[in-house]
Amino acid sequence: MQKETNQMLRQDQIERLRALGEEQLAIAEKWEREKEERDVHLKAMIAASEKNDWEGYRAALDNCLAVDNNNGRCEHDRSIWTPCAGCEEIEMALSPEFFDENGDRLEDDQIEAIINANPDRYGIKL
Repeated sequence: MQKETNQMLRQDQIERLRALGEEQLAIAEKWEREKEERDVHLKAMIAASEKNDWEGYRAALDNCLAVDNNNGRCEHDRSIWTPCAGCEEIEMALSPEFFDENGDRLEDDQIEAIINANPDRYGIKL
């Protein structure tokens, strides 16, 4: 069974981001648009790989990578491979349940368990 996602921000997320500021809301909305665009290319990659169409796969991969027009930099002009306090603040506003009481991000398996316990909340349709 394939999971399908709905990439729209939830109202509670929008309210928390507005409390931070309109700039943070704009960044989160940009992330969502980019995620939706990448999903189209990821689905094309899956379809191409199922058909052993490696040229189509490569084209879809190139398109997916082209979505990141920041060239590996976040909106705060930091490398996406290093922590960014501004991005983390937005991530915490989007999903505070993915962070512990000290503000540290939970392990991936813990986050996955939270999502799997309530997939509708996260826009995942099974």
